Amino acid sequence: MKLTILYRYNAFFQTLLFRYKGQYDYELRNAFIVSDQRFLSDYYRSHVIVVAPSDDIANKKRGFIPTAGIVSSFSSNIFTGLYKKSPFKQAEQSFEGRQKIKDVIDIKNGEVLRKKKVLLFDDVITSGSTLEKCLDLVCHYHPASIEIVILATRSYHLEKNI
Repeated sequence: MKLTILYRYNAFFQTLLFRYKGQYDYELRNAFIVSDQRFLSDYYRSHVIVVAPSDDIANKKRGFIPTAGIVSSFSSNIFTGLYKKSPFKQAEQSFEGRQKIKDVIDIKNGEVLRKKKVLLFDDVITSGSTLEKCLDLVCHYHPASIEIVILATRSYHLEKNI
């Protein structure tokens, strides 16, 4: 399984992501992939792009789904069937508490992923718990292939095998 991480999570990236997600600056969605937009558009043209879920209450307040907004810069084939059954903000959790995300994320309409090429997309990977749960749910539908693109990580060394 191919994993691509575009940026290292640093103060600049954190500020940009906060402006986008926390201050609802939807126009920033293109800023995250501007240098990779053509590649992502061409390479993942035939993929269903599965976006990691964010909280529905926060999405309603923002007026957009952050990961889907970014992906819309390079694809219109976006699957938003992963969702959180209840509010859960990982940034507010301890490392151990972040594991609880596995009880919060679920999938609906997953049949559309069967035998399709899938790209799983998320903004930041920290513990890998969200990614792991999303992969479990997507794999249940036996896609033809799965690749992963993450915008940023706090560390280039990931301790989980994907």
